[in-house]
Amino acid sequence: MKIKHFSAKLLCLALAALILAGCGAPAVSPIETTEATEPAPTTPADGNPNDVTCLGTYYVSDEAISNAKNTVVAEIGDVKLTNSQLQMYYWLAVADYRQEDNAIEPDFSQSLDLQECPLDTSVGSWQQYFLREALNTWHTRQALVLLGEQEGLPKEEEYQPDLEKHQEYMLDKPAYKYHQAHYDSFQPNDLHQAYLDSIPEMLETLAADNGFTNNDAQVAAIAGAGAASSDLESFAHTSNLAYMYFTEMGYFFEPAAEEVEAYYQSHKSEIAANGEKNVDIRHILLIPQDAEIAPDGTVTATEEAWNVCLTQANALVDKWKDAVKKTRFAQFVIYDIAEARFSEFAKDHSADEGSRANGGLYVDLSKGQLTDALDRWCFDEVRQHGDYEIIRSDFGYHIVFFSGSTEDWYAAAEAALILQMGQDLVEKAKTANPITIHYSEIKLGQPQDNGSFVTTSSLLYPDVAHERYPKMPLYMQQDYPNAPYGDYKLSSHGCGITTLAMVASYLADDFLSPVELAANYGYYCGIRGTEICLLDNTPAEMGFYLDRRAFSWSEIKAAIDNGQIVVALQYAGYWTSGGHYIAITEPGNAENMYVVRDSNLLNYKRITAHLEDQHTRGSITQAAQYFWIYEPKVTRIPACVRCSEDLTAGVPSGLFQADYHCAKCNAAMSRRDTFLETLSK
Repeated sequence: MKIKHFSAKLLCLALAALILAGCGAPAVSPIETTEATEPAPTTPADGNPNDVTCLGTYYVSDEAISNAKNTVVAEIGDVKLTNSQLQMYYWLAVADYRQEDNAIEPDFSQSLDLQECPLDTSVGSWQQYFLREALNTWHTRQALVLLGEQEGLPKEEEYQPDLEKHQEYMLDKPAYKYHQAHYDSFQPNDLHQAYLDSIPEMLETLAADNGFTNNDAQVAAIAGAGAASSDLESFAHTSNLAYMYFTEMGYFFEPAAEEVEAYYQSHKSEIAANGEKNVDIRHILLIPQDAEIAPDGTVTATEEAWNVCLTQANALVDKWKDAVKKTRFAQFVIYDIAEARFSEFAKDHSADEGSRANGGLYVDLSKGQLTDALDRWCFDEVRQHGDYEIIRSDFGYHIVFFSGSTEDWYAAAEAALILQMGQDLVEKAKTANPITIHYSEIKLGQPQDNGSFVTTSSLLYPDVAHERYPKMPLYMQQDYPNAPYGDYKLSSHGCGITTLAMVASYLADDFLSPVELAANYGYYCGIRGTEICLLDNTPAEMGFYLDRRAFSWSEIKAAIDNGQIVVALQYAGYWTSGGHYIAITEPGNAENMYVVRDSNLLNYKRITAHLEDQHTRGSITQAAQYFWIYEPKVTRIPACVRCSEDLTAGVPSGLFQADYHCAKCNAAMSRRDTFLETLSK
């Protein structure tokens, strides 16, 4: 109040002076008060012509940017980046930053060339910061694409193909498309290619979803007059091709336990850990007969029914233990036999559709995520791999098998090490493919809508079905001339193990090579080749399942029509002069025609049907002795909130107190995060 009174007195004195001045009295200057004002922001001065500070501002008029659309502003060898293409990289770099949770950011309602960037004092403005990010993003993604063309994917040391025979026997055969290891460059798989081909249509759909009449209008909103619809298509295509190659290489980012531990020891101060852990389990759910089942899976049953259910659970445990004891060659098996047999029982007997097809497997569970009865058992400090228990819950009786646990420090160290591997790959690509930038030629336009309705992440291949092998790969036993298989050679005795490797890679969706399987299962090899029980006994150890052996063509045909893989053992006749395994992958293009994977390179010269990969029923059945039908490939886990197509289909939702993500979705999300984080470094 005193301040206000004092101001009023000053105002009265000033008015009195004015009155006196009006009466002819000496003029008195009025008291003036001014507020301090900050100078208007300006663009930084032009700087180093060889870096992003070259120009204080790169913004120009719509007319100027339109005239400079085709000007080349950067080069990687023969690959050019034009001003038109740069608009997408620049404004999507801005959009990506806006979508992130950043503590420091500019005022996006104001021009970015007028705002200093406190993140980096080497640049004069946020505009220069985002421009550098955009150029680095183009360099990184284009360099990855080029590295994929230059080097392709890693090959096994034992892979030593006879390239002349490949050229002569295989080059014009349809199956050769799936012989990925032979390619000198990275080739997108069928699902990847379908997504790449759909980009123009996808962008039109995205435009409609964002309220635009077409992609041209969407691009104008994103990047202004300087960009064209084809530039967003090019951005999406290059980004996805780089992502797909990075993803394929990411499958090889598998550090050994000792590498993870060594990394943790040298980076302890950077890795947050609080002593928690996540666990993996398998379980078989048995529900009392005639129970009432609520929508969340909880059951109501008589005590007598509960007792009968417990008796059934104990009997199933006894059968499982007996199956473990009867496993052939148990002394040689490198996998956990008890878990493999348990997964088969879960597949056949569990009432939990959320995990049944996956052998009852739930992974990466955190404390408190499961219903109380299971949670207490799983997170008991004494729990070890191989422990099992019958537990009653509101959902029935669970036969639970403890698969293992991961300490949080290990998971964090492994993730950091994998990120480092990704960064190393990017640096390798950029070093092999250096960039030249013409900073003085760069011009940036202004978008109609400086928003962030489209980001890099929204344009990336979703990888929801997480299929590394959407089609069965083709392996040739002769491509491994020096690899042993038991006491013999993979090249001479390995059609069975090579066929199993093809089936396993496809159904388990993992690279399980003939060399690896020959080393693991050499004891199944005899003088006549692979023992037939190999195809019965081993699938569950690798993560897929035998449905049954079959002898009736009607059930074999029905299985193939259902998308199941069938393996046939052939004796002397059409396919071989002795014995030979083949895999039938799908129906052909006409009645009684089928697509076959054949591991014998020589057959691709001798058997003319390989020219079209269309094989008759008669050629398959005339000398066949045994058929194995395998369970359909599992690409979606019903309990997983990311990849499930129907979370209500027999999944006891109340089993979980928090959302569940399956192992492959966890891996897919990790690859995506690693790709995006790597590009931001």
